[in-house]
Amino acid sequence: MDVFFIDENIGYTVGESGYILKTTNGGSNWFIQSSGTTVILHDVYFIDSSTGYIVGSFGTILKTTNGGNNWISQASGTTKHLWGVHFINSLIGTAVGFTSAILRNTNGGLNWIIQTPTNSGSFTKVYFNDENTGTIVGLEGIILKTTDSGINWILQLSGTENFLNDISYINSSIGTVVGDAGTILKTTTGGNPIPVELFSFKAIRNANDIILNWSTATETNNSVFEILRSTQNDNDEWQKIGFVTGHGTTTETQHYSFTDNDVSPDKYQYKLKQIDYNGTFEYSQIVEVEIPIVNKFSLSQNYPNPFNPVTKIKFTIPTPPISSPFVKGKAKEGFVTLKVYDILGREVATLVNEEKPAGEYEVEFDGSALPSGIYFYQLRARQYSETKKMILLR
Repeated sequence: MDVFFIDENIGYTVGESGYILKTTNGGSNWFIQSSGTTVILHDVYFIDSSTGYIVGSFGTILKTTNGGNNWISQASGTTKHLWGVHFINSLIGTAVGFTSAILRNTNGGLNWIIQTPTNSGSFTKVYFNDENTGTIVGLEGIILKTTDSGINWILQLSGTENFLNDISYINSSIGTVVGDAGTILKTTTGGNPIPVELFSFKAIRNANDIILNWSTATETNNSVFEILRSTQNDNDEWQKIGFVTGHGTTTETQHYSFTDNDVSPDKYQYKLKQIDYNGTFEYSQIVEVEIPIVNKFSLSQNYPNPFNPVTKIKFTIPTPPISSPFVKGKAKEGFVTLKVYDILGREVATLVNEEKPAGEYEVEFDGSALPSGIYFYQLRARQYSETKKMILLR
């Protein structure tokens, strides 16, 4: 369930049925040490080459002072399953586990004090990157942080609900958390919240529109997001196409959306420029999306057909000749109409009646105000015209 190396040669691993294995040659060979228990052991941590701790199911805590030759059971004061243990020094340590288990020790493991965290959860790992600052991770993306050696723990927003399994720091600022479903979280601020913590940014094509969706976990002094766009041919030039107002300062998750309408076929890149109230700014990562070139007119059969009372109609308008008028990033095309007629040729509905750029489209027709019968829908665009039949059946 866990492995811990003291140096390049000496290491320990623990797991099911109380197994403890030790290597003294960098893992080439492993030999069994007696644990005196058959419960599942989840985590092992050594302060130095002699003194180490193991935690496991049903509140199990084991301690050795002779490099694992003997392991002595300690009274934890709980029967909760313990999954993680870490010592700041030879005296102060913390163990964590399921159902909000946090145990603190200040006398080298002799007595463990059960803490009651403000935020409940099931915890899997604890790690201290210095004598004051530590982090706990666990189920449903929970992360807790302490800055007073584990006396108090404060909830942090992770931006995920996945099971978090482990955490490690390479210095006081840079740390990594890993979890289920390929989750990897990184901090470069020692876990302190950054002004705006963006955890999701996506671009979705909907016919000729591109919908940008993004979310923040926290915001500090967030004034506005500027939306910037570049094309495949002009990827060094970024054009400001809009903005969305931020939420100032908040610790609640915020969701944003912006739609870039009627975009001509091309491959596009988008990024966000987040601007604080004081004018400082940062850029997001870049997302890409492509609107493919449409080569011909088409009018699809409505679906469903027969219908009652709503059906959908798809059609495509091809990319026009190079002589057609363009606005950079936008294409103004010929006039397009999509109308519905009854069996006597009388117009009963107009679904489209405007200029449309090249692309794929889908419109909805609601026949709830019409009687059952046969109807015709007709698409006209430039020199193209096509008509299809549909049946409203109540």
